[in-house]
Amino acid sequence: MKQSFISLIIAAISVIFLSGYIFFYPWSVSPSSYYYSNVGFGQYADKEFTVTAGSNEAGGGTVSITGQDASMFSCVSGCTYYIEDEEQHSVTIRFTAPSCYDGGLQNYGATVESPENYGVITASVGASVTGSAPKF
Repeated sequence: MKQSFISLIIAAISVIFLSGYIFFYPWSVSPSSYYYSNVGFGQYADKEFTVTAGSNEAGGGTVSITGQDASMFSCVSGCTYYIEDEEQHSVTIRFTAPSCYDGGLQNYGATVESPENYGVITASVGASVTGSAPKF
């Protein structure tokens, strides 16, 4: 009797464990970093990121972009959202290359910040510009 009672408890714990009630999945963004390579002067490139809400956590807000080169990147789709727990949402980030070469560094970087229930999740973005363009 005692052994079957213990087996029953183990089975109950297994059901709870496997059904996700014990696990906690935090918010995430995928990919967590992306590099827009070889974008031509005056051109742009888009990348879709997927935000996934954590388990038992609904939330949302507006995507922001920070960093020294933040003005080179913009959110063009899915920028404001609200999602329920474990749902996904697509956000498209655009890198727009300068139309002229200023003689400086041709690599750019920024951080995409996406709100979540208890703070912010981030993705790093970078870009390089290639080709020839008129100087300023």
